[in-house]
Amino acid sequence: MSCCLKTMQCRTAMLFFAWCLQSVFSAVSVNNLTDFQVLQRTTPVAADFPMNGACNAIVGSHIQLRVSYQLTGFTVPGFNWVTVDTAISSKAWKGIARGLPVGGEYAFQFRQVINKFIVEYSAIISHVLVGDLWGAAGQSNMQGCGKLELGESPIDQVHVIRLDKGWEKAVEPISGWGCGPAFPFALTIYASTKIPVGIVYYGRGATSMDFWQKDSLGFLNWTSVITKAGGGLKGVIWYQGESNSSEVDKALRYKSMTKTFMADMRSYVKNDSLPWILAQIATAYDGNNYDTGFMIVREAQREIGLEDRFSEVITTIDLKRGDPYHFDTPQYQEIGRRFAAGALTKVYGMKLPKGPRFVNAFFLDGNRTTVFITCKDVSGRLVFNSGMNWLFALKNNVIESPSSCVVYGKASIIAHFNDSLPLDALVGFGYGQNPISCNLSDSTGIPLQPFYNQKIALQGDTSQTIKPEEMNQSNIIRRTAPTTTKQVRISANPFGLY
Repeated sequence: MSCCLKTMQCRTAMLFFAWCLQSVFSAVSVNNLTDFQVLQRTTPVAADFPMNGACNAIVGSHIQLRVSYQLTGFTVPGFNWVTVDTAISSKAWKGIARGLPVGGEYAFQFRQVINKFIVEYSAIISHVLVGDLWGAAGQSNMQGCGKLELGESPIDQVHVIRLDKGWEKAVEPISGWGCGPAFPFALTIYASTKIPVGIVYYGRGATSMDFWQKDSLGFLNWTSVITKAGGGLKGVIWYQGESNSSEVDKALRYKSMTKTFMADMRSYVKNDSLPWILAQIATAYDGNNYDTGFMIVREAQREIGLEDRFSEVITTIDLKRGDPYHFDTPQYQEIGRRFAAGALTKVYGMKLPKGPRFVNAFFLDGNRTTVFITCKDVSGRLVFNSGMNWLFALKNNVIESPSSCVVYGKASIIAHFNDSLPLDALVGFGYGQNPISCNLSDSTGIPLQPFYNQKIALQGDTSQTIKPEEMNQSNIIRRTAPTTTKQVRISANPFGLY
């Protein structure tokens, strides 16, 4: 009996000691993990996540972590009160949880253990994902103003963080304004990869590139959101440029300012190869003549895609506007899918159609009336319908449309002009404020990416190399109305656009 009594007294003392610890000391807490947070994976299948918080500074104590599935409550294998690598000092702790598997949603709970006694549990942190963080930023067409009733339904595997809010489940409107491209982008990424997505969002309408430069408000606001999200990104989707297109001088500064901004953002997240998926802006038709500025900005965006090997540029000029500057929900959803196609190809190693791209142009005849244009990245073959303004030559500062065109083979165009073009003539695609004019696409329906003022090489008379059987006669188009001409303003351009 005395032995049993002593055992009971010992157990009572231990329980009393544990109760005292719980009474005297505060609960363990975590500073950098919140409900609905998305943790950036650090390997293809898992994340190593540094953590820190508050606890009792007691020698010999350590922090333990339990991770369970949000839906079922079952413990994630390997995370049933696993000890976190811990350093404790001054009532604070820091450590790292290693090998958290991609997926979720998860529920996290922490506890502090002192000499085999559990001092206190933390509150449960719920709906956590492990996946990829994608920055989404720009002006009003990244915000989106599409009708909410046409928006797509939320899913548990896509969350969002914004300047004025913490992490939460992503639901349109992401911007608080209307449906936009960021949410459809994230849905497509998850559907294609089964990797959860966290949208790190910041948008501001009617902003030029001055607003986004380092130490300006756009840069400071967006980087503050990135910091709240954890400080790193998998990549960026970016839609901006209309505000630089209304004035030629602002348009001419667009390329250098955008490249500087991209470099500064990469420096901020400490990733010189951070992928950027940029939208080449569409049109505006509010009655003002913005043609030249829009063409300069589109060409600058196209050139960024060519010069920066970590970037990709998607095309939007074919999509119908909901108003003179913005799209409606179906078009934003298509832009989101095109952003995703660029990201899946550039970042995830998939090969998806991105639409035709210009390669080069040369004269077929010595009279310089026929131009051969070669494209790449054509899915199926090139196809065009009615209308001629999609393609133009610039001669003596005048835009002129061809009198007839025909698709040659699968990825080339032969354009005939009524009059001889001068030696310094340039060729371009995507003129005017009406996107219906840009009707040349491939078999997927994605249009040829607009390009501007490209030199036409002198190849001499190469007509003998053109095989008549390669002419797609079912896809020939001839102008019945007078050839379109229009005087355009030409300005000094440091980027070789004019």
